[in-house]
Amino acid sequence: MQIPPPPDKFRMHCIIPLKARSMRCPGKNFRTCNPYLSGGLIPLWEVSARYVRGEGWEPVISCDSPELLHDISRRGYERTVLWHPDPESPYMQGHISQVAAQINAGDSDLLCVVQATSPVRRPGLLRDMHTLMSSDTNIQVAFTGERLKICGILNGSLFGQDESQSARHWYDHYDGALLLLRYDTLKRCPPRTVVHPGLLSGPSDKVAVFYQTLPWSFQIDTEDDYSFYLQLRRPDAEKQSAFRKRSNPYRVYTKSAAPDELA
Repeated sequence: MQIPPPPDKFRMHCIIPLKARSMRCPGKNFRTCNPYLSGGLIPLWEVSARYVRGEGWEPVISCDSPELLHDISRRGYERTVLWHPDPESPYMQGHISQVAAQINAGDSDLLCVVQATSPVRRPGLLRDMHTLMSSDTNIQVAFTGERLKICGILNGSLFGQDESQSARHWYDHYDGALLLLRYDTLKRCPPRTVVHPGLLSGPSDKVAVFYQTLPWSFQIDTEDDYSFYLQLRRPDAEKQSAFRKRSNPYRVYTKSAAPDELA
């Protein structure tokens, strides 16, 4: 069934950024997806492209390989952009700014970064995030994330809080699934960054965090991640039905202020 597009109060461009080559997990964006999660054997990038279409938008797919973009177009995705990597960096800093400029995004437009390596997403989540940012223009950025207590193991080293075990110290970790930001806000940041403190430079600027847990927050960065992803399975029908009845929880933070209550 065709889902009608959401109200276009603010235009939104959903960008799926791809690299032809990855260092830690070669070719990860073009590897075969987990059929138990996606309903078929398709490339990882197309899982995200189908998700965006299901939410009511047409994806913009960018890649540094003309040959791969040609193959993507042959699969029915016409909004493609050839981007040019920064020779000073192997990563994708500035990728979104470059693509936004090529598609002539307006200053008031929303940009959504939809990473191919976060292939498990909640139905309706993107629409909820778009609705919130359309209703509150002070929200400069919204992203999906996990709420983590600052106590655990990081890169093999144990770290923790002081003896009081204060519950005040939490980290809302961006999980890579969805990132929405305003194009004019992105322009405040240095040219080779996407998320930067400059996003919240105004006194009334806000950021919204939409909370997720596994498997929704899972991201593929390494070979071990990809192997783990292939082992994931969808919740049973009863759990899926119960999940659909719940809204997507989020918090809105104002610059240098306590967060609003959990919505």
